Amino acid sequence: MADYMLNEKLNWEEIMKAPRVAGGHEDVMRVLFTGARVIAEWIESDYQGSEAFAYALSNGDVAILTDYFGSCSGCDSWEDAGDESVRHLCSTLANNAKIFGSGIEAFEYCHSVGTDPDSPENFSKSAAMHLAPTLEAFTWASEDLPLHIQHQNLTLRNLVQFRLENGV
Repeated sequence: MADYMLNEKLNWEEIMKAPRVAGGHEDVMRVLFTGARVIAEWIESDYQGSEAFAYALSNGDVAILTDYFGSCSGCDSWEDAGDESVRHLCSTLANNAKIFGSGIEAFEYCHSVGTDPDSPENFSKSAAMHLAPTLEAFTWASEDLPLHIQHQNLTLRNLVQFRLENGV
């Protein structure tokens, strides 16, 4: 895994503007890091549960984050959190991220995560396994493309279209 200080990349201006409500935290997760883009996300479709996000970082690494959300202030600390709590929550997320040197490494990690939700070592990682199909497709779509193309803010659809149009 690559060495990268995600805490230094937290996008505090956007984070502090995000709604502070219970439920999925996708609003804050999508703007969590400066200079990064979300390349895969999975959010459990329920009133409470877990979510996973994969980010393409500006140095070429890929970060995987998982989080949990609840349905009320009793089980979701994001609801009505003060600024100090938000800073703590987001710093903890960044500190717990798994960082990989490539999309392939991130895919392999997500693909190999155990699926037994009762296993303590798999509980926080089980959401990450849902990122594997998108990471695999993203890695294929961006693999071997010129660096100036890879570092643009392209979606998976744009990358596939670029490959098809240019025979790459």
